[in-house]
This record gives sequence, C-alpha cells and structure tokens, in this order.
Amino acid sequence: IVFILCEKWRTDMDAKNKDEMKSYMDSQIDEINKHKWIESEKACHDLGETAVIDWIVHHAADFRREWEEKHKTELSGNE
Repeated sequence: IVFILCEKWRTDMDAKNKDEMKSYMDSQIDEINKHKWIESEKACHDLGETAVIDWIVHHAADFRREWEEKHKTELSGNE
C-alpha cells in the first residue's frame, strides 16, 4: 500500500535521485508505523492495514509537501 502512494513520484525520478527516493520512502514508512502504533494503542488492538489507509487518506499529502519543502535544496542540487 505504501509503495502505491509513491508510484508516480518514483517513476518521475531518475537513477541519480535514488538516494532521495530511499530517504523519502524510509521517512514515510517510519511515519506510517508511528501512526499505526499510536492509533492501535488508542484502540487497544492492532489496527493493521486500517491504520495505514487512514494515514494515507489523512496525512500522506501533507507529509509529501513537508518532506519536499525540507529537502528542496538537496533535490534541486541534483538537477
């Protein structure tokens, strides 16, 4: 599910940006796992894929914008 979220962005990136993509994916997976853990703790059981989908629907766009803004200098330096 997480990788579907990044499919278009991934295909737009070339080989010289693989490190940035890995960093983005690793950061995104960390945030999804935090969200899953917090929401599962609140529910007193593992929400699994439901929490992942919730993060995608409610937080993925903001995460991407914030990540790109934070890494804008690094990304533009690779062009």
